[in-house]
Amino acid sequence: MPADDITEPPEHAVSSPNTPMYNMVRFWGRKPQNLVTSYIEQFTDEGETVLDPFSGSGVTALEALRADRRGIYNDLNPLFRHIARTTAAHVDLDELEDGFDTVMENLRYRRHEVGGADGDAQRSFRWLYETTCRNCGHERARTLETTATRVYSPSPGQASEPISGDGTLDALATEIYDQLSEAERLSHDALVERIDLDEFGDARKSEITRAINQRLFENGYIRIEEDVPNELKYVCPECDASETVPLDEADEAKLDRIGELSPPYYYPDNELVYPNGQDFYTSRPGTERVDKLFTDRNLIALSILRHEIHRLETQEFDRTVVDALLLTFVAILEHVSRMQRPNKKGWAAKNYVIHPENLELNVAHAFRNRFSTVLDGMREANDELNGGDPVGDRGRFIQGDARDLPVDDQSVQYVFTDPEYGDAVQYFELSYMANSWLDSSVNWEDEIVVNPRQEKPRERYEEMLAAAFEEVFRVLESGGHLTVTFHSSELKYWNSLMHAIQQAGFDYVDAVYQVPAQEYTNWINRRKPGTMNGDIYITFRRPETREQPELDFGDIQAVRESILEEAKRVIRLHDGRATYDQLVRGVTLRLIEDNRMHSEQVRDFDYRRLFDDYLERTADGDAWTTADWAATDEVEYIPLQRRIRWLIESVYAGKEGSAATLDEILSRIFTSLKDAQTPENQEILDVLQSTAEPVEKDGVVYWRRRDSYQQTLAGNTLAEEEGLVDTETQREQLELDHDRIINRLAEFGKSVGYDAWIGDPETDRSEVLRDTQTRLRIPGDFSDTVRERLRNVDLIWFDGETPVAMFEVEHSTDPQDGIVRMGNAYAETGATPRAVSVVPDNRYDRWEKAVTQPALDELTDDNPFRCLTYSKLIELLSGRRSPAERGEERLFELATTPP
Repeated sequence: MPADDITEPPEHAVSSPNTPMYNMVRFWGRKPQNLVTSYIEQFTDEGETVLDPFSGSGVTALEALRADRRGIYNDLNPLFRHIARTTAAHVDLDELEDGFDTVMENLRYRRHEVGGADGDAQRSFRWLYETTCRNCGHERARTLETTATRVYSPSPGQASEPISGDGTLDALATEIYDQLSEAERLSHDALVERIDLDEFGDARKSEITRAINQRLFENGYIRIEEDVPNELKYVCPECDASETVPLDEADEAKLDRIGELSPPYYYPDNELVYPNGQDFYTSRPGTERVDKLFTDRNLIALSILRHEIHRLETQEFDRTVVDALLLTFVAILEHVSRMQRPNKKGWAAKNYVIHPENLELNVAHAFRNRFSTVLDGMREANDELNGGDPVGDRGRFIQGDARDLPVDDQSVQYVFTDPEYGDAVQYFELSYMANSWLDSSVNWEDEIVVNPRQEKPRERYEEMLAAAFEEVFRVLESGGHLTVTFHSSELKYWNSLMHAIQQAGFDYVDAVYQVPAQEYTNWINRRKPGTMNGDIYITFRRPETREQPELDFGDIQAVRESILEEAKRVIRLHDGRATYDQLVRGVTLRLIEDNRMHSEQVRDFDYRRLFDDYLERTADGDAWTTADWAATDEVEYIPLQRRIRWLIESVYAGKEGSAATLDEILSRIFTSLKDAQTPENQEILDVLQSTAEPVEKDGVVYWRRRDSYQQTLAGNTLAEEEGLVDTETQREQLELDHDRIINRLAEFGKSVGYDAWIGDPETDRSEVLRDTQTRLRIPGDFSDTVRERLRNVDLIWFDGETPVAMFEVEHSTDPQDGIVRMGNAYAETGATPRAVSVVPDNRYDRWEKAVTQPALDELTDDNPFRCLTYSKLIELLSGRRSPAERGEERLFELATTPP
């Protein structure tokens, strides 16, 4: 691309679910591949080079290869590189299946030296999980899973500290200790049943566990005994029985025996500590070493499975097969660990925690299930990357420091990256379990993260981040673009990021908020206030020469006022009530746009404190509002519910049967209501449930418009007679919507630099529209008759004495009348203002029919008539930039011309 080109980011899009090659291994915060691809294709041509210095699981490099670019992967974490490089490797799928079958056969028939006090050392993998079928008595039924619960007992002797304090946890701890002292020994289930949470206000079950760990166990009041298995699920190959039953004596004896054995091959017993001896941030009681994260049985089983995978290297299997099976191995670790809970999948939190009730899964069963997922993923990678051929030298997979890239100067055309968000996720810690099983060494020293236990405060993080982006500046060609995705609700880390990038010499281009895939697919689950969901994608451009930026931050009070001005705008966008997520999103984008995010003054701002100091909490405490919101006239804004409803209607307008999938509806909403305007899940759900109902057809769930709502749209007389429509209320709402749209388009025109004439009927009934209007008469060489008719046009933009655009909002009226009314402007003057009908999406066909009437051919053929649908109007009015910045041409790009 020419060095002087500045390319805008791609259009806002909805995140798509992961494809098979990204489902092989779970990864924290993986970016949606369709969004990454859209950025790569926007900023590069085929054959050009794309780099990600913080590559993680490798989405950027893999999508670059898929898009026929060259991909450079770089990450310091050996596990992450193994995931990405293995995905990109062109593995022979037949050989991979043969390798898997060989491993499973060896698990079934080979015996292993598992040790033991009595010298009985020979055991098979299969023996570990054998139980007796309760139905037919077959002794080789296979245990699939075993549930265990924690058991507590009071400690003998005196506790280190008395239970004190009047908080909920202290009160709970006292009650728990009394119950344990009385019973002497209780399982977690039995203990929870004895606690009446109603006596402790709003306490939850999870606080019982916290009281046990933080008040009783840490202070020596109680002992936590080993988790005690209580039931198992098995399947019998003889009679096909499958049931969940209590453990019998033989099962308990087997587990006791397994506890005396030891793993026959390599297994990690690394402590969860940093090189300086400090405990991991992410470790919890009972997780002191990696091997403690697994039951005795699964530790032995994993040791055998890992050994059998590595044995394939001696049996002439290709290394790509071994790597793919090791990928399968690490993918099951979280599921076969003691961190697994009944009826849950994988880790419940971003730390190492063993819950009071946990589940032991059969390692071979988990490995078999995961292999089918990996096989699908490798098949997709084989087919999609590099056109189905081996990647070869088009892909480089580097395990290294982002501050020292083995890449030539200005040899990269585009960089897309996702650096660590301060202290939000401790990636090295969370991958330590898998890295330990791979026997990979971890370079803690060069990890760019905030972690005081590693002696890495925020200042050190900022230094390392700045050095990394200086290196990105070196390898990126002049005129090349850098896109950074970031996710943090703390200003200090945004400040660190923006300071590092702009000090490196990059010029800011644009920023866009993207709804994440999880929000899109699991959208009905509401989030707690105080979190920021989704990511902001920020794009920069590398100038030809690096210049030290002049940082003029302005007065601290001006920065604070800018934040609060944006916060109030967001509250207005959301009908007087904005959540923390919406406020943070809007303010963050505003500070980036205003070039203030890297300011020293911004660094120590606290969003929540600012909102609490200058705004008002709503009654439920989950959002903020402003004191003057109640006085806002309804004509001044288009309520969020109306915008959502119009967008839903735009989906139905293009479909037969007034039914659409949730994906179709959400896609339209999330691509139209962008950035700070993106609605909360419940806001969408409220509108959707009021207008439609879910129905299932051929296994697919559709939302079908309710018949009663369909009748209100059509103004059906029968609906009025049956009381389905309050005609007076409906008429008032239609007038409001009509006036709101006129007001917004008038403000749009004024911001572009035009005077706004608003029709007499509208200004007669609305004080807001009278205040908005800036031209009080119709100028020009019109006769009295034509001038009188033009006075009834909803809105006209004037440039001096010349009309440049006319608008008729046909919320419920016949578009033909408005076309004729605007046509009067062409009767007696040489001016040719563009005439725009603004209509709901479900009335577009009426406009199309009206504008192509034979009687109007001469009028519409010779003059610029257009139609702006409500969904396009919302798109026009979306975003943070003012209409003056977007320009009036955007309006006419969105408006449809006659067919």
